[in-house]
Amino acid sequence: MEGLDSVYEEAHKLYEDGKRKEAFDRYLALAEEGFVDCQTFVGWMLFSGEGVKSDLIEARSWLERSSEKGDVEALYYLGKINIIEEKFESALACFKESMAHSYLPAVYALGMMYKLGQGVERSPEKAYECFDKAGNKGHIFSQKEKALLLIGGYYGIFSRLKGAWLFIRVLLTAFKLGGGDPHKESIRF
Repeated sequence: MEGLDSVYEEAHKLYEDGKRKEAFDRYLALAEEGFVDCQTFVGWMLFSGEGVKSDLIEARSWLERSSEKGDVEALYYLGKINIIEEKFESALACFKESMAHSYLPAVYALGMMYKLGQGVERSPEKAYECFDKAGNKGHIFSQKEKALLLIGGYYGIFSRLKGAWLFIRVLLTAFKLGGGDPHKESIRF
């Protein structure tokens, strides 16, 4: 176990130093040993093309392994792959399961499905509920979408003012977070 801990620390340092391909190789070795977090991270790197060529098939394989072990972040990324592949029913199931564990990016993604009518009946009400839920817990993209729905006047003329105020607050928050951790749940979309 001690040797694997040092491999993990090495992988993390390589990633932080911008040596993504080398980091991927270390994370992959750990993922193959069954480390759930590393399986999810390898899946994410393959999904996003971070340090390696994007490969949705291989990403799905790793994310399915870790989601079977209960990783809600893996479920979220499986949902995103399903959106890309226009498998909306599967995406909906992934986001709902991840949302049941209060994973904020999944709540946001579900809201976007309702806003855009992707595989579900378009519903500004359900979208607003999702954005409100995640936004109230600090998810900045949900706050932005909530503000835009309010500005659009969907909830009446006075909601436009509330939406404008919320949008300004979101911009200020985003400015403050600008140099923050890009992997933080509250700013993941």
